[in-house]
Amino acid sequence: MKGDSRPADISQQQAGELHEPGSNLGLVNRLNRNAELDLDPLADCRDNPPSNRATTSLELALAWAFVGIPLLWGIYGTLVNAMKLFP
Repeated sequence: MKGDSRPADISQQQAGELHEPGSNLGLVNRLNRNAELDLDPLADCRDNPPSNRATTSLELALAWAFVGIPLLWGIYGTLVNAMKLFP
């Protein structure tokens, strides 16, 4: 390929190391390394189960407000701008 600066004869492992840390190929390589080392990817979830504490009404209201107010503001702004198209 033109513009591709890496040599065509590098191994799959080397190609994975050339990708940035956030790429999917890097994730696949890390998972493969964990499988080779017999590391359990769900061990942390099993060791620290989620608490059974119920969500309070205040927490629920704050969460909906945190999401709902910007959502409604965005819908309102969209409608105001759309109404400019239809005088």
